[in-house]
Amino acid sequence: MEQRTISTASMRSTELFRHFRKDPIALLRTLAKERPGETCDFKFAGRRILLLQDPVLIEQVLVESAPSFEKGPGLLRSKAVLGDGLLTRPTAGHPERKRRLQPAFRKAQADAHVPAICEIASAWAGNVQANTPVNLHSEMMGITLRAVSETIFNSTALPETQSVAESVVTALRELYSPLVQRQNGVGRGCHHSGETAHAVERLESSLGSVLKARRPTLDPRSDFFSLLAGEQDGALSPQEIRDDAVSVYLAGHESTANCLSWTWYALSQNPNVAAEFHREIDALSNATNFAIAAPDFTSLTYTRRILLESMRLYPPAWMLSREAREPLHLGEHALSAHDIVVAAQCVTHVDSRYYEDPMRFNPDRWLPEV
Repeated sequence: MEQRTISTASMRSTELFRHFRKDPIALLRTLAKERPGETCDFKFAGRRILLLQDPVLIEQVLVESAPSFEKGPGLLRSKAVLGDGLLTRPTAGHPERKRRLQPAFRKAQADAHVPAICEIASAWAGNVQANTPVNLHSEMMGITLRAVSETIFNSTALPETQSVAESVVTALRELYSPLVQRQNGVGRGCHHSGETAHAVERLESSLGSVLKARRPTLDPRSDFFSLLAGEQDGALSPQEIRDDAVSVYLAGHESTANCLSWTWYALSQNPNVAAEFHREIDALSNATNFAIAAPDFTSLTYTRRILLESMRLYPPAWMLSREAREPLHLGEHALSAHDIVVAAQCVTHVDSRYYEDPMRFNPDRWLPEV
């Protein structure tokens, strides 16, 4: 894709903010290019921001010194829609909730979902007409929505499920739109606009219908909602169940659809890669008579490299931020309480210090010997 170029050398904080609203990825990449090093230090909307360009520092923030940081203000803004779920839950309470839900996402549980997901994908492919344009992102959203509904949520209420997903996306887009930000101010809390509030109301109603349409489960120890509502760890409130359900809908539905959409785009721009991809998929389909199971995926080595390269060049989650809870040192850099650190995958994934010819889509960079 063509990359936008801008210059930040003489920009004030308000100008940086305006460019961030218009094209955040272009701005972050420009900042990193014009101010190379371990970090890029600048003021943004009245706050000190440290853009991390060194994977070692990023690991320190997310792993080694994680208790010293809280979720960034951008993510916390989404509490107006997502509530206090897995994505927005404070650092102190996140490990316990994660531990509670882990059984629903273990490998054996994921493997058991493969036949259902393959059936969903095959049904979609069978309805696609050759040489007919499609809205690919919309189609991928439909596939992932049905997959997450029938597997993780064990629900047959597809229209209501679609309403849940649409309501979440609508509410978040409205919440983060420049108009809403201008009305609410920056870092002053989250208030619903009329459209956001309406979308949240539809979300609450639709999610209730999804819960009522859940199928009986054979193993309550690995069913998502059973784990949330289970008595063995102390029952969660209806609001807590709602918040985690919405978070998983968003993570399991939109992020996966974004990954698939960009992967298809990358294949369309690289016909030789696409041809090899189809050869590998066709070989497995013919060998298994289209009855693909989880163990068969080990043979899809080229497909795996394609997905890795797609997520490198077009990361579905392209940035995250953390706010320092206390003064500390990040490598040689002193942070004060409330300073913001940003780890931007859209920057580090295209850094020539870590990837040769970084803007080129090259699945073979993920070969074991490379």
